Amino acid sequence: MPDFKKITHVIYDLDGLLLDTEPIYDRVYQAIAHRCGKTLSESVKSQISGRNALDSARTIIEMLDLPLTPESFLREREPLLRDLLPDAKPFRVRCA
Repeated sequence: MPDFKKITHVIYDLDGLLLDTEPIYDRVYQAIAHRCGKTLSESVKSQISGRNALDSARTIIEMLDLPLTPESFLREREPLLRDLLPDAKPFRVRCA
């Protein structure tokens, strides 16, 4: 058995902490909304901020009256995220 070094540190990345993923999620959610003839507004975005995937899907579906179940919304979301998330940029703190 190989001799591995003891783990001394762990980085726990909450969405948007290390990578700026919000623009990618916005693009994906907007694409799904457009497929249904809808537009994701700032008011919808403000309602899903910080929520988990299933709660976000439910909220988007309800607020935009999309003809999807939360599960089908998430199934549509996954391949889009898989394509775009590798391009996420590091989150940079902007100082005044």
